[in-house]
Amino acid sequence: MDFIKTDIEQIRIDVESEGQSALSMLIHKDGTLNRQGNGSFPPVKVAAIGMTDGVIFKKLVDALDERIFKEAGIYDHPNKKGQQIRYSLALIGQKPKIKVIEFRVGLENNDVGDLLPYVDKFINIAAQMTSDWYDQAVKNQNNKTKKTESKKKWWQFGK
Repeated sequence: MDFIKTDIEQIRIDVESEGQSALSMLIHKDGTLNRQGNGSFPPVKVAAIGMTDGVIFKKLVDALDERIFKEAGIYDHPNKKGQQIRYSLALIGQKPKIKVIEFRVGLENNDVGDLLPYVDKFINIAAQMTSDWYDQAVKNQNNKTKKTESKKKWWQFGK
């Protein structure tokens, strides 16, 4: 089955290590954006969901090299060195059109070929393109938490 850029309706990105998600993103062509984390450890646990104008999705799809589609699969490095990490990039179209590229490696592995650096760069670009939006969502969430904590309970009114 052929898969081309115009088939893509969603981009799913996950970066995790030791059962913790450092970054999880779902970017939809209608502009819906879901993100948790900033890609580092310890992870930022705040999850944000919102609508954008869809420009981020379009730019990311435009940046894809269609040659990677034929490389879809799971690459599990046999000799992981350092902290183990999983990178996953899923390009999702109408069922059954889906391409997933996943790497399971150690952070100190140097013998990873050319595809992992490409996927890593793509993930970094997606994170950078959504960082202002996500940082504002985290800030808003922190402000809501502070306001909730500072409010008195209804039964404490007037004290």
